[in-house]
Amino acid sequence: MNLNNNNHRITSSTIAKTSYNVKALFMGVLLIAVTISLMASNTNGIVFAEQGGGIVTISGLPNQTADASIQVPLKTANPDGPPVYTGGASINIPGIGSGQVSVELIANGNLLYYKVTISQLPGQTQSIESDINTQIGNPNSAPIDIPGIGKGTLTIQ
Repeated sequence: MNLNNNNHRITSSTIAKTSYNVKALFMGVLLIAVTISLMASNTNGIVFAEQGGGIVTISGLPNQTADASIQVPLKTANPDGPPVYTGGASINIPGIGSGQVSVELIANGNLLYYKVTISQLPGQTQSIESDINTQIGNPNSAPIDIPGIGKGTLTIQ
């Protein structure tokens, strides 16, 4: 009877194979976790845009008698590419009159990149564009200078 069974011997190559398997398993789990995290963070911006878009407020212009706010509904502009949304609305600025506000939103997770165009206000001699970067739930403001009207503040949330 032979009691010398060498089939269950642990060698350095067995340890190395086990080490590689553990590393591969860890990398696979990490890759899946990062993918799910990125999908979830991009979904935040998409849900925000589809739930009503952005609220644009114009304030502080010369002759303006009250703040003017409008919710601009946004639609998907690029369904097959990066999340881009566009929309427009009429805005009435007390003491100045009515004009147009156009919004383009690029959502990147919780980061929101807005391009706001203001045009067709009485006395306005040229359309203006303003870029505002913010995060979901955090309104942000930028100074504006509307040719023919004057300086004020644009806020988006």
